[in-house]
Parts: sequence; structure tokens; C-alpha cells
Amino acid sequence: MAATNEQSIAIWLEGVALVAIFVLELKEYRRQGRERVGQHRESAAQMAIMQSQADATRANAEAAKDNAEALKNSERAWILVRTLRTGPYRRDGRWVWNDGRPLTMADTLRNEHLKPELIGYAIKNYGRTPGWVRLIGAMRGSWKR
Repeated sequence: MAATNEQSIAIWLEGVALVAIFVLELKEYRRQGRERVGQHRESAAQMAIMQSQADATRANAEAAKDNAEALKNSERAWILVRTLRTGPYRRDGRWVWNDGRPLTMADTLRNEHLKPELIGYAIKNYGRTPGWVRLIGAMRGSWKR
């Protein structure tokens, strides 16, 4: 009977030890859970800081791009082309050419008054760097869209 009593005590001690181990592991598990929650909050705060830094970096990059574009625009050639009226003119109630000849109905029917060579240009560079006019041309007719 002594062996049975000792076995019962051993089983009870083993059960108490298992319960104690379970309680200790449960406490450790809860402590780690609290630490993980804290770590998660820290990570979320760090991510928010990194996002704000990324937004600030993006804004700075856009501002630098705008500044570079403004500098480029301030230094480029700004060429303005104006058309000049070269004839015919209305003078004293009638239409005349530059040399004083009257514009006739025949001139108008032949579209003499619409010839591209009668169009004059005034070209001026308002920019800081030289600009070149590579082509000057004109068309007769109407624009179609």
C-alpha cells in the first residue's frame, strides 16, 4: 500500500507541477502579448513618421523640379512673331496698295490681296538667350478643324 500512496503523491506533485508550469507559461504568453502590442504601436508610429518624411521628400522634389523649370524658362529665348499689315489699306474711303495704286475688282477676284508674299513679320526675342527662326511660311485658305 505504501507504493500506491507514494504513487498518488507523485501523481499529485506532477499535476501541481504541470499546473504551475501552465500558469507560468500563461503569464509569459500574456507578457509577450503586451510587448507585441507595444512593439506594434511603435512600428505604426515609425511608419507614420516615415510616410510624413516621404511626403516631405516628394514635395521637396516637386519644388526643385518647378525651380529648375522656372530657371530654364527664364533663360530661354522667348520669340514673339507679329504679322504686319502690308496692304492693301483703306485710305480716304477706298482701298489702295502700298504704292498708292487702287485695289481693283480684278485684283480681288485674282486674290492678289491675299498673296503670302504680302504678309510682313516683326520678330522680337524677349528672352535672355539667342533664338533662331528656322522657317517662315504662310498658307492661303481657311483652317478646317
